[in-house]
Amino acid sequence: MTQSHSILFPALVLATWTCIWLWGIGLAEFLFAIAIGIPLRRTACWTRTRVMVFDAHKDGTWIGPDRSGLLHAPIIFYVFSLALTITQSGNRFDYFIGWCYTLLRIACSLSEVLSNGLTKKQILLYSSNAALIILSTHVLFDMSGN
Repeated sequence: MTQSHSILFPALVLATWTCIWLWGIGLAEFLFAIAIGIPLRRTACWTRTRVMVFDAHKDGTWIGPDRSGLLHAPIIFYVFSLALTITQSGNRFDYFIGWCYTLLRIACSLSEVLSNGLTKKQILLYSSNAALIILSTHVLFDMSGN
């Protein structure tokens, strides 16, 4: 795999997006709350299960959305990206699927905010999972054949 087609690049883009999505938005919300004078005790989250099940505010508590979805499956992508880089066995197909996975995961996280349709979110999630399965299967077959 040439330097210009390193699968580490889409992995780094996804890792950067994850940092921005998880911590950058939370920091911006925190600074906004301070700027408009919301006391810090009111920005504390209620229990995660209540937020997910009821999506309700209690006693004026400001509940932040759960953005941890980018911490689960991408770890597998990072491992395969590192394995391909270390063994130098990746090819253009791996690079293409890596970018597909990265862009689908970014679109999936954006759909959490921009879309109310559960079907669109599910299609993006299942598509990104399919890309990861294709990549992992391809990597495992390539590495076992060598």
